[in-house]
Parts: sequence; structure tokens; C-alpha cells
Amino acid sequence: MRMQSLLGPSMSAVLATALAAQTPVRIADLRQCSLASGAKIENCRIGYRTFGQKNTQGTNVILIPTWLNGTSADWVGLLGPAQIIDTTHYHVIVADALGNGVSSSPSLTSGFFPQITIGDMVETHYRLAREVLGINHLRAVVGVSMGGIQAFVWAAAHPDFVDRFVSIVGSPEVARHDKAWLVTIVRMIDAAGTYQIPRDTFGA
Repeated sequence: MRMQSLLGPSMSAVLATALAAQTPVRIADLRQCSLASGAKIENCRIGYRTFGQKNTQGTNVILIPTWLNGTSADWVGLLGPAQIIDTTHYHVIVADALGNGVSSSPSLTSGFFPQITIGDMVETHYRLAREVLGINHLRAVVGVSMGGIQAFVWAAAHPDFVDRFVSIVGSPEVARHDKAWLVTIVRMIDAAGTYQIPRDTFGA
């Protein structure tokens, strides 16, 4: 039986918060990030957490990109023995996607913030792995929802860099009802300025 089942949702949330404090978020400074649109993000930052130990061959590294509005802290209670990924066997990197958590986003940027794509999220995490963490190969990329979409893009963009691509409730193409939902959220955020409502309210 999993720990969440034994403790209940409230205690599980408390435990996850405590575990997150033990695995503090780190910030990778990528300096300038070039986007698919041709725009650039200056002082580009990616937040991430690591769990478990990397073996001497470096063959047990798994990267997890976050879901929409997710953060690396959300994965803390999902990793470990008898969890989704056993961190006694794998070295896991959970990285905030652009626009999520403490990675570069409109909320954390003064002035204009360019439009970003799933591909831009993938490329910043690729740079995190290669340039910052010195990783030459990944055992797997595992993602849920928007993280699952990123897994598909990883497969297309860097097929030789990763052994396995795991997409959980993700899709290589966003369904029509998902597009309608996302467009509604964007319109709510855009309309917030008219009524002087803080934009971050919609991400709470």
C-alpha cells in the first residue's frame, strides 16, 4: 500500500511539503535562451530538484518535465521506494518548464516576455542536462499531461539522447476540447487587466 493511502490526502500534502524542504530547488542560469520564434529570453533560468544518486556509468538518469502550472515540488511525494519512480535505483531530475515554478516566466520577468512553445521548454531542459549537469545521456524522459507532451517533443528532437520516452495522459497533438479550455483560460488572463485582477490569481 502506498504512503498516500495510509496517511490520507492532508497528511500526504504535509509530508510532501516537508520532503520538498529536504530537497531544495536549485536554479540553473542558462544566460540567454533562443526561442523557436527567433525571440530571446535574457537571464534565462530553469528551476530543478534532484533525487537519488547517479551511478558511476551515468546510465540511470531520468528527467521529468513539469505539467501545466506544475513545479518540481509537486513530484516530491511521487518519487521514492514503491512510488512512480524508485529513487533508490534512479537519479531523477525534475525540472520546472519555462513559465512554471521558478523557471523564467512572465511573473518573474520585468517587462516583455515572449511567447514560448513546448519545443522551447524541451530545449532549455536539454541545455540544463548537457551544459549545467554534464549529462551525456538519459535513461528516460517521463512526463504527465503537458510534461507528457514534452516527452513526445523530446523523442522528435533528441531521439539518440534518451533511451525511453514515457508520456502519461499526454498527446502529440492537443485535442479540440483541451484547446477550447486553454483558450478560455488565456482570454480570462487577458481580460484580467480590464478589471485590475492580478494575472497570477488564475494560476493559484
